[in-house]
Amino acid sequence: MFDYETFRINLKLSRKKLKITQEDIANSIDVSVKTISRIENSEIEPNLPTVIGILNYLNCSVEQFMTKTDDYERKTIINKINDYIDQLSEDEKNMLMKMLQEYNKGVD
Repeated sequence: MFDYETFRINLKLSRKKLKITQEDIANSIDVSVKTISRIENSEIEPNLPTVIGILNYLNCSVEQFMTKTDDYERKTIINKINDYIDQLSEDEKNMLMKMLQEYNKGVD
């Protein structure tokens, strides 16, 4: 059975690592940017032509792309945290940064 969650996470992580936009992938495989966004946000499951298009665009085999690495869980958590931070307002991001800086002062 195809693991859509692993695919979704690896898509997002690969895209960010390679500094590729959702628009880059969408244009390359002839789907909408909204489709790529909805796949990454678990709103839809990609069809087979979309999966193949994404894998071809990223030059990956199914095995390479679907393999969970040793630090997969850590990457998943970091990905979820980054998604949450992306949704914060600038004021909330600044407040979070100040809290982290204060916390790090106490750790040193």
